Amino acid sequence: MKIQIVSCHLYPIKSCAGIAVDALHFDALGHVLGDREWVVANAEGRMTWLGDLPGLARVRPVFVKGALHLNLGRHPSVGELLPLPSPQDCRPCTIEQWSPPDAGFVPLHGGDAGDEVAELASRVAGAPIRLVHVPGHAHRPHAIHIVSRASLQELHSEWLSGDGTVREMADPMMARFRPNLVIDTAPPEVFADGHENERRLQEAVPFIEDHAEALVFPSARGLLSLHVDEPCQRCIAIHVNPENGAVDTRLLDLVTRKTQERAPLGGSHFGVYAHARGEGLLRCGDQGQLVLNF
Repeated sequence: MKIQIVSCHLYPIKSCAGIAVDALHFDALGHVLGDREWVVANAEGRMTWLGDLPGLARVRPVFVKGALHLNLGRHPSVGELLPLPSPQDCRPCTIEQWSPPDAGFVPLHGGDAGDEVAELASRVAGAPIRLVHVPGHAHRPHAIHIVSRASLQELHSEWLSGDGTVREMADPMMARFRPNLVIDTAPPEVFADGHENERRLQEAVPFIEDHAEALVFPSARGLLSLHVDEPCQRCIAIHVNPENGAVDTRLLDLVTRKTQERAPLGGSHFGVYAHARGEGLLRCGDQGQLVLNF
């Protein structure tokens, strides 16, 4: 099935706002460079997340000339941005991270961004927090998260029609699920005589990514393929409106119902996790093949 990349997204600070970008760079381990390389620690020195602290949605990183900054206001302007220090300038520190296999907290070593960053981030988030840079992939079990535009549109349509109330537009709905890649079926090729190629499976099918084994991009810059690991199990983080941090507890119920329609006893799934084989670059608009397992 022929597909194309609709949009690319980075989340420089885990659980905080994302950034739409033109391309994703993959390292030799198959992870996205710059994605979730900072984490948030609470007042107890433990890694926290959006489910515990919805105000993290208001912490907005932004790139300025390639350097990562925090945005104090919704629209960046002079005097509203605070640069994050480079990792080598951070103070070494140790925080605690919950480890399901250990059924407890384990140490996570990183670098603290400093008091000024902590003060700004805490004010925006509404609770005392600190930003910590974590080297490598110590806290990232999954390399990349993928959803399809058709799945987002299907869910958004039911979200709006559930009780007749218009809650939000499609882009904030996408941001609730925090994907790195949004894909869609590629437009049909047009030949010299003006005729399109045969569409067959070219029409978008909601939740088609559930049946994917791989996404292959033959012309990608050094990148061979993305291989699907497992469905993304959803949690209460999607309750948080990415625009303002407000919480609406109904969305997870909708995701659960749509999952049960596709796969009874399947939990609450939306989108898939994958990893890259090969080091390289994917851009918005790149086309490839979705390899299906049925």
